[in-house]
Amino acid sequence: MTITSTEPRHLGIPLLSAASLFVGLSSPGAGETIASIGRMQRNTSDCVLRVSSRSQQRCRQVQLDRKTESVLRIRFIGASETEGVITSLSFVSADPSTPLPLRCTQGRCQLQGSSSWEGPVLGASESFTNSLGISIGVPKAWAARGVCRVSQANVICEATRSDGLALRAEARF
Repeated sequence: MTITSTEPRHLGIPLLSAASLFVGLSSPGAGETIASIGRMQRNTSDCVLRVSSRSQQRCRQVQLDRKTESVLRIRFIGASETEGVITSLSFVSADPSTPLPLRCTQGRCQLQGSSSWEGPVLGASESFTNSLGISIGVPKAWAARGVCRVSQANVICEATRSDGLALRAEARF
């Protein structure tokens, strides 16, 4: 004999009302976190990037993305060796013990302070897009170790991928 039930099972998971979900969104400090994220994008006067054995490439822009209170992504953007292809080399730095060098308001960021900032690189990625911004292939990402330095005058990132290949990018504003 089989017994069926039309009552929903309670699997030990508490059911939450819609109102209780919004309580967390309006808690103190939530607006501060959202306000502290954003991007600074600058054209460069001199910019180069290099992925190990490949030839050095010119880049034209740098983006600094403040992802959280302690995570910063630095992206160098420029023309690829292939005509019509844009390359992007990114470094991710995170150090909860050191304040990030960006001050952000409503998603827009500016470098703060006159001294330079230095943070450890934890990962890196490379991607390619066409002139319309459509991805070409799958982006590559690696665990990496190194350092990024940011000042009012320049940004330099150097890292070694987990497979031993070197990455380097430098931009002057």
